[in-house]
Amino acid sequence: MAYAIFRVEKYKTNHAIGGIMRHHLREAPEEVDGLDPSRSHLNITIGAADRPALFRAIKARIATTTRKPRPDANRIIENVFTASPEFFDGMPYESQKTYLLHCVDFAKEVYGADNVVGAYLHFDEKSPHCHVLCVPIETSTRTTKKNSRHITALNAGHYLGGSEKCINLQTRFAEFVQRKGYDLKRGEPKSETQRRHVPLREYYAEIAASHKAATELLAQAASEASATAQKRRQAEHEMGRLKLDREAIEAEREAIQKRHTEADAEWSRARAANQKARDYEDRAQKLAHQGLAGIQGVKRLAAIANRPELAGMLELLAENATARELLALYQHDPKMALVVQNNVALAIGMSDQNLAPKTGDEKNAVVITALKGLKPQEDGPAAFDWGMPGH
Repeated sequence: MAYAIFRVEKYKTNHAIGGIMRHHLREAPEEVDGLDPSRSHLNITIGAADRPALFRAIKARIATTTRKPRPDANRIIENVFTASPEFFDGMPYESQKTYLLHCVDFAKEVYGADNVVGAYLHFDEKSPHCHVLCVPIETSTRTTKKNSRHITALNAGHYLGGSEKCINLQTRFAEFVQRKGYDLKRGEPKSETQRRHVPLREYYAEIAASHKAATELLAQAASEASATAQKRRQAEHEMGRLKLDREAIEAEREAIQKRHTEADAEWSRARAANQKARDYEDRAQKLAHQGLAGIQGVKRLAAIANRPELAGMLELLAENATARELLALYQHDPKMALVVQNNVALAIGMSDQNLAPKTGDEKNAVVITALKGLKPQEDGPAAFDWGMPGH
């Protein structure tokens, strides 16, 4: 439930009264905190519409008193009426105006309608409210032994003297608006809550200070956000540079991997070539051994067949490696027959050279003659298999 709000303030001098009129009449809108100029045309003035009119009204009311006021007497009581902000949420303007006019009626009930010299309803601030200016004239009756008479005098204490009267006035206001049908309740008395009343100017000063502090915090947050954004951009730039470095390193790694693969392939080719060379060498050695085996078979055959020319050829082969390899290839692979045939002349030449010191020997002459007459078959190996012992 929202609260009915009612505050009072007392003023003694024309200077102080003129100051509050400066606010009530919006003579300096820039000095009003939280003012919405677009709503100022909704404000309502009842009674004195300017300062001279107000001073005339106050003077006229004081002139009705029967007792001369003291120089330091309070000449005006300002009553400020409003309600909790949630009370006005969604309330149309006419309903807000009706509530504030009821507040003016309450001031007339308390101080007397003739003593209300001005009322100012404001709808251009955060919460609608009204200021009601009253001349605190008290009317009392003095009775003596001889007669009784009515006395009127300025006496703000009659209305606000002591905390008990102020508490009762707050209670009366809450009960008044409730009778008018408003769902408002009285706030807790200050004597119970021990809270300090904050004047409107001080309240707005506190709001301004809070706003300034909030603005400074926002500016600090914006500065920190800008610094953070700068750091983020620097980090993104650094990440981009590192990405480029990584891509360069990755390209270099791929190039090294490619060179490594090419080197492996080259090494594999070299190893294969080396292995092939070894295979050729092993094959040549195998062929040579087969040739030697054939030669041993020839020796046995020469002894059995009593053919000395074969033994002579054996000596030739034993002394000439080229002729021996040709003969071994000839008997190992029939397809090599033509190659051997083409190299017979070379073999004979080498045999002649190797046997030159032995030309006087009859045995050598027989061998040379037999080698020269060696004619392998054109389509295959010689009819005699040199590599098969026992023939």
